[in-house]
Amino acid sequence: NADAARLYVKWRSIAPSTKPEGFAAADPNSPGYDWGAVDQAVVDSRARGLRPIVVVNLAPDWAEGKNRPPLDLAPAGTWKPNPSDVADFGAAIAQRYKGQVRDYILWNEPNLTLWLNPQAGAPGHYRSMLNAFYNAVHSVDGRNGVITAGTAPYGGGKSAAGVNTRPLEFWRKIMCIKDNRKLSSTKCKNKAKFDVLAHHPI
Repeated sequence: NADAARLYVKWRSIAPSTKPEGFAAADPNSPGYDWGAVDQAVVDSRARGLRPIVVVNLAPDWAEGKNRPPLDLAPAGTWKPNPSDVADFGAAIAQRYKGQVRDYILWNEPNLTLWLNPQAGAPGHYRSMLNAFYNAVHSVDGRNGVITAGTAPYGGGKSAAGVNTRPLEFWRKIMCIKDNRKLSSTKCKNKAKFDVLAHHPI
């Protein structure tokens, strides 16, 4: 009795491993992109009466930030994804599936080192990624919806990459809310843009 299908899209598997000459990242038809598996998943879900919800995750190497540590300290695709590259891919995927997909999720559990690094400063960095993605996806079709990454229900535990962030702490920093009893707001240069806020309760 499901009415939606969450389709996991690994950005680094669709985009070229290195940018070929003339590659236009915001153009879904640019040589180097491989949409085959996602195309089939979208067709299959719609054929079964399921609303596809596309989850974009894990940046290609060329879209990660500078000074990346070894992979055992930051899994591939998780190191400071460049917001402008996130926007380009958002524009490409929204254009590719215009009229077929309405809802897009940016990232998976960004409060864990498994998915976004470094965790120090991760909420602010994710906000920049989210805003860039939101603007790009909505520029293709204003009826599209952008859903935040679902945060993991736990945090604070250590991993090889560092310490994870508890979900409430993560969201308070994204929303520029002081971590005090009153939960008072602070000035936020760039307010977070999204249509739906998501959290993974289990």
